[in-house]
Amino acid sequence: APLAVSHWFEDGFPRSFDYTGTRDATAWLCVPDALSFIAEFGLEAMMAHNRTLVRDGIAKFAQLGARPTAEPGYFAAMLSMQLPTIGPASPEAAAFLLHEMWDQHRVQIAASVVEGALLLRLSGQIYCSLDDFARAAEALDALGWPGRP
Repeated sequence: APLAVSHWFEDGFPRSFDYTGTRDATAWLCVPDALSFIAEFGLEAMMAHNRTLVRDGIAKFAQLGARPTAEPGYFAAMLSMQLPTIGPASPEAAAFLLHEMWDQHRVQIAASVVEGALLLRLSGQIYCSLDDFARAAEALDALGWPGRP
């Protein structure tokens, strides 16, 4: 069954999925520009940039006591870093970190808790630089890491 219900939600299946409202063609219309963008840089060059950015970004967060959750041979453009905490991490701590990073520093991050560990996701993209990772690490430091619960 589709993930989006329609205006006739109360009518049950299948009618609740018959009309899902406005169809947004934006994603389809962006495909030619997206392919041109990839062609401009070259897919292999983009992937290499992203891998290198994440690999080099580890050092920025390691200065705060964060540890990568995988060895370099096991990640590409994305990696989770385990942040040190005082006491067990909680989903509320991850949400707090996410909001404070944005509200106070205008740095957008992904943070989650897995098996009691507070994880920060590093994601290398062609539009990011090592300076972006350094800025994120500086914001974490300003918020009191390492060791903030």
